[in-house]
Amino acid sequence: MLEEDDSETKYEKFVQANRQAMEECVPRRSKKNAIPISTDQRVAETRRVAGVAHHIWDTDNSEENKEAWRLALNDLYLVYEQVQEQALEEQIRNIESAHGDQKYGEAWRTVNEITGRKRAREGQVSGKSPEERKTTWFSHFRNLLGNPPDVDDSEEDVPSIFGNLDI
Repeated sequence: MLEEDDSETKYEKFVQANRQAMEECVPRRSKKNAIPISTDQRVAETRRVAGVAHHIWDTDNSEENKEAWRLALNDLYLVYEQVQEQALEEQIRNIESAHGDQKYGEAWRTVNEITGRKRAREGQVSGKSPEERKTTWFSHFRNLLGNPPDVDDSEEDVPSIFGNLDI
C-alpha cells in the first residue's frame, strides 16, 4: 500500500511539472467570439418543430409521420443554410466597408477567417522564428534538467533508475 501511495504522489508531481512547463512555454490562444449559428432564433424554432415531428413519428411509426419528420429535417437544413449565407454576406459587407475605409488589415483578417487561411498553430511554442522557439525549448529544458529538483523533503532518497550511463 505504501508503494502505491508513493507512486501516486510521484505521478501527481509529474503531472504538475508538465502543467507548469506547458504554462511557461506554450502560448495561450485567444478565444473566438463568433456566435454559433445554432443559437439563431429561426434555427431554434425549426429544430423544435423537427423535434416534435420526430416525437410524433417515434410514438406512431406510420409512413405519414415519417415523411413529416423527414420534411421537418429538410426545413431545418435549409434554415441552417440560409443563416450561414446571411452570416457570410455580413462578413463580405464588413470586408467591403473595411476596404473602403482603408483598413486593409481588418479586411484581410476577415478574409482569412472566412477561408480558414493563416490560422495560428495550436500549441506552438512562443517565439517569432524557429530559432527563437528552439531557444525557448532549450532554456526550458536546461533549467529543468540543469538544476537540482525542488523537493519538499530534501532527505528523501531518490533512487537511480539507469545507473551510470556513458552519455
